[in-house]
Amino acid sequence: AEAARSRHSLEQEMSSQHQFLDLAVGQCEFASPFAYMLSVQLQSQAGKWNSDVSQPSERPVFARSSFLLPTDDHIAADALHISAYVVVADPLAVGSPPVHRLLGEARVPLTGLEISADATESQ
Repeated sequence: AEAARSRHSLEQEMSSQHQFLDLAVGQCEFASPFAYMLSVQLQSQAGKWNSDVSQPSERPVFARSSFLLPTDDHIAADALHISAYVVVADPLAVGSPPVHRLLGEARVPLTGLEISADATESQ
């Protein structure tokens, strides 16, 4: 009986290690044409994923705009944390690389997240 419990625990651990939230950033719109960067993170996870820095635009396009965020069976209890940064040159530091300044943040609860009937799900 203990071997069956150990096997069941191992199967649960393996299946939870192979689940991902497939996130794609669509159209973004800002008030002014600057270079922007986005950062995304699941509240329950330590890792952050960043987009690339866009060309200056009110409607930036990110070459790196899709992310596979590792998750577990409790995704519906999680939340997505999104941060937007404006990337500007510091006028006091001539010749220095641009600075990423936090523009705003949002927390999106995933309580309504459902797997659609035509979605691919693998364990």
